[in-house]
Amino acid sequence: MITQTSCTVFQQNLLNGNENFTTGTYYIALYTASANLDNTTTAYTTANEVVGTGYTAGGGQLTNLGASL
Repeated sequence: MITQTSCTVFQQNLLNGNENFTTGTYYIALYTASANLDNTTTAYTTANEVVGTGYTAGGGQLTNLGASL
């Protein structure tokens, strides 16, 4: 079951300044409700990922992540 949250590792990286939204590459994947994902998830997994028409295995790359004022 998926728990709506952000991964603890990602939160720690943000607080430590280890994420760079200007030069980093980020992906987002779509999963079924049967996926076992929660705040302890540390890496991408193919288990229960949706793959088919309109969806790409491995997730889609997020673009335009730079912040603006």
